[in-house]
Parts: sequence; C-alpha cells; structure tokens
Amino acid sequence: PSQPNEAALAVSRAYTAVVDAALAETPALTRPRRPPREDGTIFVSIGAHRDPLCGATVRRAFARAARPERLSFGIVQHNCERACLNVTGGFGATRRYPPQLGADEDCVSAFCASPEGEPHCASGRVRILRLGEEEALGPIYSRFLASHLWRGETFFLQIDGHTDFRAGWDSALVQMARRTPSFPRSVLSNYPPEGSPASAAAWPRPTDAEERVER
Repeated sequence: PSQPNEAALAVSRAYTAVVDAALAETPALTRPRRPPREDGTIFVSIGAHRDPLCGATVRRAFARAARPERLSFGIVQHNCERACLNVTGGFGATRRYPPQLGADEDCVSAFCASPEGEPHCASGRVRILRLGEEEALGPIYSRFLASHLWRGETFFLQIDGHTDFRAGWDSALVQMARRTPSFPRSVLSNYPPEGSPASAAAWPRPTDAEERVER
C-alpha cells in the first residue's frame, strides 16, 4: 500500500488547527436549541466566497417562489474589500491574478435597498454574516457558520451562491419532501443543472413526473 504523503498530512493538520482555533473564537455563534416550526417556512443556507452571482441568487429565489414570505436566508459572505485580485486562466503556470477595480459586490445590499427586497430584509428574513476573504476556511466551515443563522424554519435548503431557481421551486420541494416515506426525517439531494440566476430565460415549474420521489 502507498505511504501517506507527509506534505499532505502536514497541510491537513495545519488546516484542522486553524479551524479549531476559529471555532474557539466564535462563542457568540450558537445555534438555537429549538424544534422546527410547523409553518412551512424554508431556511436557505448560502456560503459565498467572492461570488458575483450571490445577489442574483437571492433575488431570483424570492422572485420565483410561490410563497416568498415563507423564505429566510442565512448567508456567510467572504468578500475582498480592498487591493483585490481576480483569478483567470486555468491552474498552475496558466493561472493569472489581474487587479480588480474596487471591492467585491455585497450579496444583499442592493436587494435590501430595492422595493421588492426591503420588506423581506426589514422583517429579518435575510440574515448575513460578512467576513473578509482572508477569513475563509473552505465551504464546509462557511456552511457550518450559516447553519447558526437558522431560526426554526420548517425546512432547510443548502445551496451555493450561484444557483438558479425555476418557477414555484419552493412549493415543489416541499411537496417532494412530504412525499418521502421517511418524512419529516428525509433528505433531498441533487446536483443542479447548468444555469445562471442572472439569466433572463424562463424556467417553468416542474411537472409531476419531474417531482417524483424514488422510494
């Protein structure tokens, strides 16, 4: 059998130590100990690292939901605020880091200032933890932090900050979850298809066949 790569093990141990230290420094982030509410609400968890489509994702989710008033977002955003660099090209010798003009766009500031977004943000249904890019410790840690923004919503949806939504996505997912034999202890998992929340293309509600659940 192959021997463990000592360099890889050293990186893994260093990462674990950094994450453990970060967890020890965040005592204020305590997930509420409460049972889920039975009101059909959906908590949408997003971990976004310098994602230019994060704002479009939030906006599209609300716009295409059948019951947008039942949505709540918990967002952990890692953005660059000054002296920012972009990443272009592939990997290794082909990768380039051209300078960026200005800071990264905030995920929800424009949405919360808009007529369609202000009511959702004012009601506390859009929660965001803003961190610098240098504080990022990978998607698992970001999603862990986002889970602490849950406030008892009935359903929990975890997505990336560049996710598109089809019409009636919220009611479709709830119906699919309720059809599972193990509900309410069920998990729906899917690798989403290609698509951008910034696209103007229509995406109709799924058909009954698309909403089927494998038993």
